[in-house]
Amino acid sequence: MRVTASDTVTVYTQSGGTVLLSSDLRRWRVEDQWDVRWTHRHLVLSLKNNMTTCHHGRCELLSDGSLRFSPVHIQDSGNYSLQVFDRGGTRVMRTDFLLRVEGESMRHQQTTPGL
Repeated sequence: MRVTASDTVTVYTQSGGTVLLSSDLRRWRVEDQWDVRWTHRHLVLSLKNNMTTCHHGRCELLSDGSLRFSPVHIQDSGNYSLQVFDRGGTRVMRTDFLLRVEGESMRHQQTTPGL
């Protein structure tokens, strides 16, 4: 896994493994927060609402606010947003992630001349 620094955290990983999108909430106690929420396309995972697993069962919102995929698939690639809200409902933090999942076919296309 490789992470690059920018306004959006980009995480590169291989299909079939485990990947963690880290909330980096160690500076706060998550239980002091009103809600930790991850969104992706039409997906919303929320600690407050106990919605902590994806519909496909391969990703899980952890108690520290991080999002873990096991196993991660190519179709999990995309933009994810982590938002943390205080007890009053005010957003106190937002981090955007771009998850790039590569598989065998993608690596083959990148290394084969003329493709």
